[in-house]
Amino acid sequence: MKTGYVEMRVLQELENEEYRRTYGGELAKMDLAVALREARVALGLTQSQLAEKVGVGQEPYIRRLEDGEANPTIEEIGTLLAVLRLRIRFEIVPL
Repeated sequence: MKTGYVEMRVLQELENEEYRRTYGGELAKMDLAVALREARVALGLTQSQLAEKVGVGQEPYIRRLEDGEANPTIEEIGTLLAVLRLRIRFEIVPL
């Protein structure tokens, strides 16, 4: 597969430890955001319905989670998913 300019630039930037730290944190939030949205859609729930079901009572919080803007704890993620009868499984892979 051909590597584009953006991918090459990211690979270069990953040589910098400070960039790697920031990138890793943002990537983890986005991975969670995508997984949460996919789970919600697969269950046929709106953001409002999910918020009500998990007891946060606020659709904006779910939106922030799905936008990768929230910083939930592992416990909060586990609690949210357990209400949906789901759990998270981690896989550690190279950047």
